Amino acid sequence: MKKNSMFIKMAVAFVVLLVLIVYIVGNIFSNGQEKLAQEKAKYVECLGDEYIIDKDTLTIVDYSMWTETFTLSNGKKVNQSLIIKE
Repeated sequence: MKKNSMFIKMAVAFVVLLVLIVYIVGNIFSNGQEKLAQEKAKYVECLGDEYIIDKDTLTIVDYSMWTETFTLSNGKKVNQSLIIKE
């Protein structure tokens, strides 16, 4: 009988631990997605902005969050620090 109650206690502890791990991982994942969405919004709002450089009017046509660059309509890539003023 003691073995059986010990097994039940261990099973309950395992289930509680499993639920706790799932909760923590889910929380980390949702926070990561939130931060990613905020970062993406910073780049998306710049799409379509026009800049005049010398005699050219250039438009932001694409962005990369991973390399922190914007692609201009002439194909050049520029660092995000030139476009986003923080």
